[in-house]
Amino acid sequence: MDSLQANAHVIVEKPATVTLPELEQLLARASEQRRMLLEDYNYLYSAATLEIRRLVESGELGAVVHVDVAICLNILGPGGFADPNSPHPCLTMAGGAIADFLPHLASLAHCFIGPHVRADAIWRKRSDTILPYDEFHALVGGERATASLTFSSTAQPDAFWLRVYGERMLASANLFEKRFTTERLRPGPKPLQPVRNGLEEGRAIRKAAIGTLWRKFRGGPGSYDGLYELLARTYRTLATPEARPVSAQQVLEVNRLVDALKPAPAGQA
Repeated sequence: MDSLQANAHVIVEKPATVTLPELEQLLARASEQRRMLLEDYNYLYSAATLEIRRLVESGELGAVVHVDVAICLNILGPGGFADPNSPHPCLTMAGGAIADFLPHLASLAHCFIGPHVRADAIWRKRSDTILPYDEFHALVGGERATASLTFSSTAQPDAFWLRVYGERMLASANLFEKRFTTERLRPGPKPLQPVRNGLEEGRAIRKAAIGTLWRKFRGGPGSYDGLYELLARTYRTLATPEARPVSAQQVLEVNRLVDALKPAPAGQA
C-alpha cells in the first residue's frame, strides 16, 4: 500500500494478501493511483504453458474440456514448512502451507477455464507434523470448462503437472522440468494412433531429460523461466501500449477462486 501511495507500480509475491478484502483494497488503491498491481503468476509464462496457450489460441487443441493442475512436493522435511523449531509464517493462514501454493494452482486453472462458478475442495492431513493440512484436492467449474486441482506433500516424485484436455489434443507439461508432450488425433488407421503418439512422446521425454540435466549444469532460471518472462513483459508494458501480462481483473478472479477453495474455519462445515 505504501508503494502504491508513492505512485509506484507493484509486483508482489503470492499470496498477495491473507484475505480477499485486503486484496480488494489494494486493487482499489492501484486503480485510484493508475498504477499496476501484479501478483506473481510466473508459471503462466513458463515455456510449456505458453506453448499450450498457443495451441488453444490457434485452435489446434480444440475447445478446452478439462484442465488438471497438480503439485507433488515434499514439504514435510526439517528446515521447511514443517519445521517445529521455526514455524513458517504461512502456517497461520487458512490452509497452512498449501495456501502458499494455491495461487499457482488457481491462476493456471483460471487461464484455461475462466472465472469459477463453483468450487469444491477436500483438505486432509496424512502426516504427523505441525502442518494443519498436507493434502488438497478440488474440483472447479469455470465459465468455459472444468478443472481439478491437487497439492500432495506425500505423492512422489516431486512434479508440477499441467494437463489440458481439448477436443483435438491432450497437452501435458511438468513445469518443474522442460517436459512437454502432446497426444493428438492423427490421420491414418485408428489403431496406429497410440503407437505414433507414444513414439513422439518418447522422443519428447528423452529430449526433456537431457535438457533438464544440461540446465542444471549451465545454471539460469531453471523452473523459474516463467518469472523471467513475466518480468520482461511487465517492463515492456510500462514502456509500450502492450497489454498487461496479468490484469487487475485476472488477479481479482484468481483470488476469488483461492478464497472459495480455502478450508472452513474449525467448527464449521
